[in-house]
Amino acid sequence: MEAAYKMKKINSNKRALIIGSAVIDVVAKIKTLPISGEDIAGEIMESTVGGCAYNVANVLSQLNAKYDLLAPVGNGKNADIIKKEFIQKGHQILISDNSMDNGWNLSLVEENGERTFITFSGLEDNWKEEWFTHTSCKQYDYIYLSGYSLEQDKEKAIINFLKMHGNSTTILFDPSPRITAISSYDLSELFKLGPIIHCNNHELSALMGSSNRMHALEKLYEQTQNDIIVTLGAKGAAYYDGSSIIKVAGIKTNMVDTIGAGDAHTGAFLAALLDGRDVKTACIWGNIAATQAVSIQGGNVQLSF
Repeated sequence: MEAAYKMKKINSNKRALIIGSAVIDVVAKIKTLPISGEDIAGEIMESTVGGCAYNVANVLSQLNAKYDLLAPVGNGKNADIIKKEFIQKGHQILISDNSMDNGWNLSLVEENGERTFITFSGLEDNWKEEWFTHTSCKQYDYIYLSGYSLEQDKEKAIINFLKMHGNSTTILFDPSPRITAISSYDLSELFKLGPIIHCNNHELSALMGSSNRMHALEKLYEQTQNDIIVTLGAKGAAYYDGSSIIKVAGIKTNMVDTIGAGDAHTGAFLAALLDGRDVKTACIWGNIAATQAVSIQGGNVQLSF
């Protein structure tokens, strides 16, 4: 691999805003997913702080990127753990709301390394316009948004905030596996802002209602007029620039589980953009980070360079 394409800590004044959740991730190891009514054995492997936005922020932090993490922290036993973790990792708490506790995820990891999430929502799924009072889009070069948060944007707080940004900020949107739960209105309003889309094959298909990748890419690009990145698991990633698909090969590794792999890819991809790298290089950085994420248990990857 060329030296210019190796992932490394960056030195850039560009800044990103990370919008999404911080929750408790409980990881359980099982042989295979049970069928309805079945009783299976499982083993709790770990309980950590996770959530898409939190995982992306951790990768950015390790790559020396400048960012603000806009993830609400509430009041309760889960929130107490999250607060302590924020302090230890150096993440500033920008949203503190005592109305309820943060939620948690149960991550079921099968023997083949695939993970299945069961989510128990909390404060992070109740976005409020007042949380954005002291935040301006103009402060940031990029804004990351997790689809999990947009799914529960009942007050349109996130969408209204993003619509104020004009053309000064580039949005990086990660749709999430529950893309079909996001309202068509919210998606159409978001797409008008020209976001970079960062998704996997399944999410792309669900987003556009088509299993034909090229058709889905063309249809999505018509709406966003910006690059679309599709992660391909062990095969790496590909991106579509409106005229052609460019593939970026993956890196062989021994997979432990896939928890946080997409977030690691997104975080490293974003760090490369903040460093002024092109999209191909950003995909390479993402592939490197995702490979390291699947090589460990859980979503809190510690990057090596």
